[in-house]
Amino acid sequence: MKLISCHVSGFGTLSNFDYSFEDGLSVLVRENGWGKTTFAAFVKAMLYGLPRSTKQKLDENERKKYTPWRGGIFGGELVFSVGGKEYRVERTFGETDTFHLYDTKTERESFDFSENLGDELFGINAAAYERSTFFPQYELTKSDAQTSVTAKLNGLISAESDINAYDHAIVLLDAARKRYKLDRGTGGKIDELNERKNELRRKKQDAETASERLNQLSERAENGKKVCEETRLALERAEKEYGDAVTEKSNLDRLNHYRHLVEQISAKQSAFLAEEAFFGGKLPTEEEIAAFREAEETVTRLEGEKNAVDLSSLEGDAERFEQIPTEEESGELRECAVYADGLCRRLEQMTVLGKEEYTASLKEKATLEEAAKEQLPSYEEIEERRRIAEEESRQAQEERNTFLSRGVPVKKIGRSVWLIGSGIATILLGAGLFFVLPYLAAISLVGVALIILGAAYAVGEKKAYLRDCEDYEEEEERLTSVAASKEKAVSDLWELFAQRRRRDEDARRKEYLEREIERYEQFNAFLGELKEYETILAPLSLKRGESFVQAWSRYEQSRRNAVEYSARKRTKEELEEKIRTERGKIALFAETFHTTAEDAKNRLARHAFYRSEWEKAKETKKAFEAEHALDERFLERVFTDRTQETDEKRRYYREKVRAYEEEYGKICRNMESLTEQACVLPDVEAELAAVEEESVEASHNHQVLAWTKKYMEEAKGNLSARYLDKLKEGFSSCLSLFGGEKLGKFTMDIDQSVKFRAEGQTQKAESLSKGWKSVLALSVRFAFVEALFPDEKPFLILDDPFADLDEENFRVARDLLERMSERYQILYLICHESRK
Repeated sequence: MKLISCHVSGFGTLSNFDYSFEDGLSVLVRENGWGKTTFAAFVKAMLYGLPRSTKQKLDENERKKYTPWRGGIFGGELVFSVGGKEYRVERTFGETDTFHLYDTKTERESFDFSENLGDELFGINAAAYERSTFFPQYELTKSDAQTSVTAKLNGLISAESDINAYDHAIVLLDAARKRYKLDRGTGGKIDELNERKNELRRKKQDAETASERLNQLSERAENGKKVCEETRLALERAEKEYGDAVTEKSNLDRLNHYRHLVEQISAKQSAFLAEEAFFGGKLPTEEEIAAFREAEETVTRLEGEKNAVDLSSLEGDAERFEQIPTEEESGELRECAVYADGLCRRLEQMTVLGKEEYTASLKEKATLEEAAKEQLPSYEEIEERRRIAEEESRQAQEERNTFLSRGVPVKKIGRSVWLIGSGIATILLGAGLFFVLPYLAAISLVGVALIILGAAYAVGEKKAYLRDCEDYEEEEERLTSVAASKEKAVSDLWELFAQRRRRDEDARRKEYLEREIERYEQFNAFLGELKEYETILAPLSLKRGESFVQAWSRYEQSRRNAVEYSARKRTKEELEEKIRTERGKIALFAETFHTTAEDAKNRLARHAFYRSEWEKAKETKKAFEAEHALDERFLERVFTDRTQETDEKRRYYREKVRAYEEEYGKICRNMESLTEQACVLPDVEAELAAVEEESVEASHNHQVLAWTKKYMEEAKGNLSARYLDKLKEGFSSCLSLFGGEKLGKFTMDIDQSVKFRAEGQTQKAESLSKGWKSVLALSVRFAFVEALFPDEKPFLILDDPFADLDEENFRVARDLLERMSERYQILYLICHESRK
């Protein structure tokens, strides 16, 4: 598979971003916070989508974490090729996600792959994709990817469910076993059956007890029925006595009512005569009373209106002005106040230098401008020159090392030694022959000549040796000097790089100083303008902590209150004049009738009312006498009230009947309940036998399921061990490039977890430094990639995984990356040029 290009509509910090992928190794250098990890997550989302989650933490909810910061469309498109065809996948994420796959040659929608694009392309799920083709910083394990990776490594691409089948079967077996009996506590079918057996045994005991109690209650029920009948007869006699008492009580009530009617006639006649005697024959008219009441109501209303006119709350504002300003004059002051507040807000928001800092900033700016006149090469030129200088330094060092490896010159003494040795031997020979033939002693002269010639050769050899040593030292000094000069050139270029960086920092410092100087000058300009407006706005009487607009609002409210004060004062004077007029009318009525209008009206009403009530009482008495055929002789009759006594007797027998009936009914219900309990005894005994048989069968099934789960777990372990040798081989090969054997012996188990042995103990990889954890993570990832994809090669994404490596391991990792780029398309995301 090969990536061609992508367009990010909106994904986290990225918005409207396009990128074209290159063959082999592509390096994307961006600063921290740009969104490199977000870009890698976007590529994964285009292949696998974004899972929905209700989790609140951003690190656990990718959909929430990568929602576009700037709003807009959440998603984008990715163009890739596979199997000789080029496709474009488009995805958006929201309330409803969308997925479309197009053949770029025909621009028609393709159905070669489904929405599960990543699973179908790589044969692994999203978690396994992050574990294999995506390289973050020093992440060693990710357990949720293990099943999919294991399935892929075992060649089970047709269905990840073959590995899942083991896990699923084990889970089902364990669940089925626990349905019979839990590992801890109580629960399951076996415990339920035991509880059922205990319950049935209790039911059997209850049924046997119920049969015995049923015989006892039958006799009690017969006796209770007889007592209940006798009590009902006594209740009927008490009911008749109560009826006679009610009739006599009715006659007593009629007598009391008749007496009450006679007393009412007398009382209402006396009241009528008393009201008629009050006025002595001179009664006020309805019109006079109405006029009097109207005057009183008017005075009350006017007094309320006068009291409602509040002058004290406005008096202070009215005294503030000698002459009340017009609305136009107040509006002009408001415009000035708004502008002055704007100046104040600007001044408050501005943080400016002090005068001494301002003077120092001007001097520093001039110094930086003078220093900036010197021209320096660009970073690219410095980097190119540094690369060339480092290469030349490396070559010079290699040339010096090669020269030194030859060793110092060796003194050649072979010919001179041979000649001197031969001369000595010849002289000894001549001396020996002298005793045989004296003339042969002349041979010794040849030996002397040979010694002289050997000495001459020895002197020549020594001079040659000294000359070779001198040449060797000169060449060594020259090569050392060249290597040192090349190394110094590299050091000078690094210093030039640092100088260039300081120049950029000076430029940023100069820009900062220019902004601060401009802000200082602008601040003083605003301050002068504000002082002019403070003079104009002096009438507002600005208070401490108050804005000009707030002071104007207080000023405007005072002006309006002064206008309102003048209007209210005129209104109050008019109301006082009307009150004096109405009070005169009230005094005249009181002087004429010696009472108030309300009292006069009430007495007239009572006079008419008592007259009417007196007539009605006499009519009511006549009607009552006619209705009941009575006359005043009925008042002499005597009746007694026996209803309470007879009612208590009636209620006493009624309560006894109810109690006896309730007791009899309770006995009957208990007999019915006991009858039902006694009847179930045969069924309970039969069910108890069946439950005991089912309990034995459940215990047997529980044991069979436990054995089956054990054998299934052993089978899964045998399957997972198939791919381990190949994965270990790739992991060890990659780790050896970094010298991992220096730390100890590393191992990988069937769960793809890395451990190492050091000093006779097994340690977890998490205890290593960040740098070595990064090395292990790289080795594991490259081993996974080599094992997972022997044929179709996927693309790889590296999210700055070398950040914690030292210089030597970084060089090894970079060389390894170059070699991998010959077989894989790689996107390398970094935040600094030095990690290229």
